[in-house]
This record gives sequence, C-alpha cells and structure tokens, in this order.
Amino acid sequence: MKRFKHSALFGMGRDSLSATFNDELHHHAGWVLLFSCAMSLTWLSYIPVDTLLHPEQGAIVMLRWGLVVVSVIVLMLRRVRYFRERNQILLVLWGWYLTGACGAITGLTAVDPTYVSGFVLVTCLIPMAPLRVPYALSSLALGLLALLVSASYVGVDLTQTRVRYTVNDVVVASMIVTFFIFLMNSYRYRTWKSAKIIERESSIKVQQADLQSQAKSRFIATMSHEIRTPMNGVIGMAEMLQTTSLSKEQKNFVDVISYSSRSLLNVINDILDYSKIEAGRVTLEKTDFDVYALCAEIATIFKSTADKNSIEFVVCVDPDVPTHVKGDPSRLRQVLLNLIGNAFKFTRVGRVEVKVEKGPDTLDGGELAFTILDTGIGISQVQQAKLFKPFQQADSSITREYGGSGLGLSISKSLIELMGGDITVDSAPRQGSTFSFTIYYETAAAVETVEPLPRFNGVCLLLTGRPSHYGMELSRHLQHWGIQVENERQVSQAITRLSTADHGCDVVVLDLDSNSDLDPLVVEQLQSLCRSHGIECLVLCSEEYPSYSFSVMTKPVCAFQFRKPLAQALGLLDEHHPAAQMSALRSELSGCSVLVAEDNDINQKVITSMLDKLGARYQVAQNGRQACAEYAQAHDEFDVILMDCEMPVMDGEAATRRIRQQEQAENWVRTPIIALTAHAMKEHIDSCLAAGMDDHISKPVEMNVLREKILKAARSATAQSAQPREG
Repeated sequence: MKRFKHSALFGMGRDSLSATFNDELHHHAGWVLLFSCAMSLTWLSYIPVDTLLHPEQGAIVMLRWGLVVVSVIVLMLRRVRYFRERNQILLVLWGWYLTGACGAITGLTAVDPTYVSGFVLVTCLIPMAPLRVPYALSSLALGLLALLVSASYVGVDLTQTRVRYTVNDVVVASMIVTFFIFLMNSYRYRTWKSAKIIERESSIKVQQADLQSQAKSRFIATMSHEIRTPMNGVIGMAEMLQTTSLSKEQKNFVDVISYSSRSLLNVINDILDYSKIEAGRVTLEKTDFDVYALCAEIATIFKSTADKNSIEFVVCVDPDVPTHVKGDPSRLRQVLLNLIGNAFKFTRVGRVEVKVEKGPDTLDGGELAFTILDTGIGISQVQQAKLFKPFQQADSSITREYGGSGLGLSISKSLIELMGGDITVDSAPRQGSTFSFTIYYETAAAVETVEPLPRFNGVCLLLTGRPSHYGMELSRHLQHWGIQVENERQVSQAITRLSTADHGCDVVVLDLDSNSDLDPLVVEQLQSLCRSHGIECLVLCSEEYPSYSFSVMTKPVCAFQFRKPLAQALGLLDEHHPAAQMSALRSELSGCSVLVAEDNDINQKVITSMLDKLGARYQVAQNGRQACAEYAQAHDEFDVILMDCEMPVMDGEAATRRIRQQEQAENWVRTPIIALTAHAMKEHIDSCLAAGMDDHISKPVEMNVLREKILKAARSATAQSAQPREG
C-alpha cells in the first residue's frame, strides 16, 4: 500500500524525485503518453459512425486513422533514449495532432453539436497533461485554429446564431482551460517543491543517523579495546595460575578471579553484539562442531554454581542427536550461556534442567530443539510482553536484586532467528520458567574417530539408589549403548540381590548425590560383596574433594560422559595418563618459532607464558618497525608471526603490509601472520585481513585458541611451501 501511494504521488519506477521540475514533468509525461496512445485506438470505433453521419467528408476517417499512426510512431520514438528523456516533446507532438484533428473534424462537420462536445472534452483534458505552460497553450491554440480554418474551408456561415453560440461556448471553455493550465502547473510545482524539501530533509536525517551510528560504533570499539587490553592480563594470568600446583584455597581464589573476569567480558560482548545486531552486521559462521562436547563444556561451567547453591542441574541430550553438525557453535554457546545463566540467577531452590532433542530432518540437515527449565521465581504474562526487548528487565526491581544489563534475552532472540529458529517462554509467577528454542543445522562432514567407541553388548548394570533426574537420563543413555539396566531403590536390596547366585550383574553403579544419607558401612559392605563376586562397583560422587573412607569416582557432569569411565572400569579401554596427553599437546608446537609483536608488557608476559607452556620458541618485538627489522634479518627462522594491531612507532597493519611487500620483492616464502586485536568488531577484523594478515585472535587470549591458531597457520604454511613456486 505504501508503494502504491508513493507511485501515485511521484510516479512508478523510481525511488526519488527528479532533480528539476522540468525533469519531473518529463517523468509524468511519459506515463500519460503511454496511456493516451493506448486510448487513441478508441477513435477507430467512431469510423463507422462518421461514414453514416458525414459520408461526404472522407477526410474525417483519414484524420482518425492518422491519430492511430501518430500514436504508433510516438511509441516507437520513445524507445530511443534521447526522446525517452524528453517525454514532453513527444506528448506535445501527439497533443498538437489530437487537438488539431479534433478541431478540423468539428469544422468539417459544419460545427455539428455532436462533434463539438468531443472537441470541448479534448480541450478540457489539456490542463491535466503534465506539460509546461507554453506547450499546453500552443496545443489549445492549435485546436482552435484548426476549427476555424476547417469551418471556413467547408463554407460554414459563422454569423448564424447556432454557430455563433457554439463558437462562443468553445471560446469560453478555452478561457477556462487556460486558467486551469496555470493552476495545475502551479499546483504541480508546489507539490514537487514540498516533496523535494521533505526528501532533502530525510536525506539529511539519514546521513546524521549514519554519522551517529558510526560515532557510536567507534566509541564502542574504542571502549572494547581499552577494556580488553587489561582483561587479557587478568584472564591470561589466571589461566596460567590454574596450570600450576595450588592449594585448595588458592585454587578457589583463582577460580573467583577467572569467573569474575569472564563475567565482565560477557557484559562487554553483550554490548558489542547488541551494537552489531542493531546495525545488521552480525554474520554466522558455518563450521563442524561436536554437540555433545558443547553441552559438556556448558555443563562444566555451571557445575560449581549448582553445587554452591545446592541446585540440581541436569543436562539431558537425546541419544538420537547427531554427534557432529555444521553451524555456529560460538553463537549457540552464547545463547545457552545466557539462558542457563538466567535460570540459575532466578532459582534459589529446586533444579535447572537443559534438554536437547532432535527435530525433523531437512534436505541438508535438520532441527535441534533446546529447552531450559527452572523452578525459579517465574514470569507473569505482563512481564513476558517486554521480556525480549533490549535494556529492559521483566521487573525494574530485578536489576537491583539480581543485576544484569537487560540485553541478554534480546541478543539471544536475534541470534536464534539468525540461525533459522524461534524462541518461546512458558512461565507463571512462583512456578518456574521454561524457555524453548530451535535452530537449524547442516549435515557435518564425516569425522574419523581416533579412538573407537566401546561396545557394551551383553553387559548388565545394576543402578542403585533413589530415582533422580540424573539417574533417569543415565538409564536412557545406558540402554542406548546396549546395556541392560536393572534398578534397586535401596542399597540393602542391591546387597540381597547380589548375594544370590543368579543375579547376572556385571557392574553396580551407586549415585551418592541421590543417597546422601547412606551409612558409609553399608556402602563398604556393597563394595566388598562386589569384589568377592568379581563385579565392578562404581560409587559416583559429584564432590570435588570427597572425604569418604571408601573409594569413589567423580560423577560426570553429563550422563552421556559416563561411557568412557564405564568402559575403563570394565577394561574395554586403555587408560591414558593426563601427563602423557599434556606431553603430546606440547610436542605439537615443539620446534615452532614465533615472532611476537606486542608493546604491552602484561600482554607480552601472558602470551610468552602460554607459548612456554605449549613448548614453542619465541622472540618479542616492541613495535611494528622492530618486528619488520627482526623478520628481515631472520625471515626463514619464523614459522608464525603474532602481530598486535595497535602499537607505537608502527601499527600492526602497516607492519604487515611492509612485510608482505618485502616478501614479494625478495621472493621469500609467505609467513603466516595472526592478528592480536582487542577490537572485536567485524570491520576491524576485515581490515586486518585486507592488510595481509591470515587470521586473528581476539583478546583476551586463551591458550587453547592460541594453540589451534598457530597449528592451523603452521600447517597452512607447510602446505604452501610444499607447492612449486613460480619464478
């Protein structure tokens, strides 16, 4: 409807007004010309009538056919660009013939009143045509002149009363038409002028809005850089401390530092994400990732919160969910962290449950359905109406009591919609909340498993203890793995069953979290009985530092993680020592030489400490110019360059361009350059890539990310150097 209104006011086929009023008339004249030429075909229907009324005037028929011919010629001329841009000229030519022919026909019929009415109608339509005043007046004058000339040609007595009366009507009509010609053109000009002013003001407002948006983006980017730089030192050093030998108290202190700094980083990321979403600059990556590993990572993050607040936390993943899918794991992680974080924030007692289920398949993938359920304070219907709006909490008192920026749910909703899904909420006051959302994924490429999955065919497991949500989820996965699951509510009942000869059980699992009031002697009796019968007995406990007299196993955060510990207990897998795994990780970067260009002392210490842990060799440059000099002296000794973007003397982008120019001039092998940037905005990352960098790492730097980026760059450089080079 809006498009139709715009077309009616300013003409179809364009989005803005013409630069001048004359060009505006040309545009409108084009549409009038097309309509008028099409309507000229109606003159053919008058030819039989003309033959009956005035058979002696064959010129009338010729004049009518002439209009059709002129219309066709005009339409053909309009295909030429020169005439198409000058529609008024074509309309004037067509109008001259129309009014002249009408006047001639009226005169040839001896001023027949039947034909006079048609002539008056034509002259009255002249002011409706979008023509300049001289063109319109010339068409009107030509029609009157043709009437008088043709009437004189056939010998009409202009002194007759009837004829004089008719001519007077035509003259009066012409005078009225002349007035309307000036009136219509004045109205058209005022309308165009007003619209032009509105268009100019709108353009100015759009430019001002763009400038304000750019200023806001620059401010946010600058603040992000200024905050991320010291945050890199805090988070990086905390991560380094966690890899050292610490007492329990020291470890708790470091965990608080790490958790608090990452919480602050999440607030910064929320502000950046909202800014990018508001500007429409959010893009999703498509990469293969492990759904189960992502869920386990998120569950590990919230495990300490659940234990601290004595809240039951269960992650239920449907066994039918594919292990690897293609999508954006970072954005999915961000949504889950926000929704689960809110669930814990507003739940004082009870449980928080996360469900992941497989939806219907599509041609190139399928759908995943996520549900986050809590038993917290709940949300009323009125509060739900503004739940997903930015900078708003369901209740203003929530900000004071629970904190938060009010951006999380708004960002989550936008990200979910970008991933092709939708989010809903079902809640009531004091009855908890259930957030449900879906996303679409693509089928991931086939992954070769380094370690084959253990098989449990024929294994019978006795699950002992009171029913719990974790126990039900564990039973579902055990049965999916092919294990026969038996249940006993009481440990005494399990002991009685195992005492019989035909118990048929291969392993017993006892969850202490759901049986916290058990007598330790009863548990020891159960373990002793299992040993005597050659049965594995696994006592699960989620406490980080259990103080029981009997042996316990740390309970996996997610039930699907129980597969490997169970297989190891049954001797189906070889147990690898963690130190050997760490040694294997360090061996991947051993011998790798890295040039680190970083001016900040704290960031230097963070990055070099991580490189030490990873077993890589490194050399530090204080600025871009020094990095270029170090590279020029020993370009073949460095496998990777880590380049900070903002440095004194010479920044990272300028240094990268100089290095690339020198490589090309000296025909050196291209060395991968990874940007170290505290800017997280896409335009800054694109600028780094345009300068010649190969990848980027956003600060604060994490050791796993640093390792993966260096390995990726080194492997890429090795593959390129193995190819034959030109020249």
